[in-house]
Formats: sequence, C-alpha cells, structure tokens
Amino acid sequence: EEALSILNNIYTSSKNSEIKTLSGIKVANILLEEKKYDEAVKIYLEIYNLDNNNEFLKNLSGVAGLNILISQNNKSNYDQIEKLLKELNNPKNPLLPLVQEQNGIFELQKGNMENGLEILNSLLKQDIDQDMIDRINSIIKAVENENI
Repeated sequence: EEALSILNNIYTSSKNSEIKTLSGIKVANILLEEKKYDEAVKIYLEIYNLDNNNEFLKNLSGVAGLNILISQNNKSNYDQIEKLLKELNNPKNPLLPLVQEQNGIFELQKGNMENGLEILNSLLKQDIDQDMIDRINSIIKAVENENI
C-alpha cells in the first residue's frame, strides 16, 4: 500500500514523461495484481496517450490496456478496443504480434470465428516465440472443441 501510494504520487505529480511513464506502468501493474482492472486500464491508457512518450513503452501500455479490456469481455468496451486495435496495428510497432493476437481473440469474442482463427493461424506462420505459439494453439484447440 505504501509503495503504491508513493508510486502514484510520483506518477500524478511528475512533469517528466519518462518518470511519469515508468511510475505509471508500475502503478498500473500493482492495480492489475490487486484485480482493480478498470483503474489499471485507465492508467495504461493515460500512459499510452502521453505526449513525448517512449514509443516502446507507449505501445506496451496500449497493449496492456487492450489486453485487459478484451479480457473483461464487456460489449460496452468494443468501440474503445476497436480504436486501440486500429492505432496499435502498425508495422512499426515492435509489439505487433501481440496486437494481432489480441485482435484474433477479440474477433472470436465477437463471434467472428472464421476471421479470428484466420488471424491466429496467420500468426503461427510468423517468427513468434514459443509462449505465443502455445497460447495460440490452445485457443485454436478450445475453439475447435467448442470450449470458447
């Protein structure tokens, strides 16, 4: 609690975008661990929208917020999710495979099974790490077994 309070104070009062970004990411991570999803998303997206932000940390914050929004499976978040997917789906984004994975999951969530599976299967043809391959294969298997 004390660490969260200190980090939150640094985050809310800092004028330096790098310090604000790093402290904000830590605050959001703690909130996420405490299952305070809405508060974590709010901070991740504030960091994502900061001016003069480190591009990697900006994208990381956007993907983290996107991941939580999709995980909540709340239709009222769909417009915000679609906006984030559009913004983050950029060939220059080093986290593009993660964005595409989330896009595939989101399509499945919306009931667009064929499109979602197509996105996920296309990821398996890319140079991605084994953890992502395992996650995608388990999602595809769940869809095939009608567990999703």
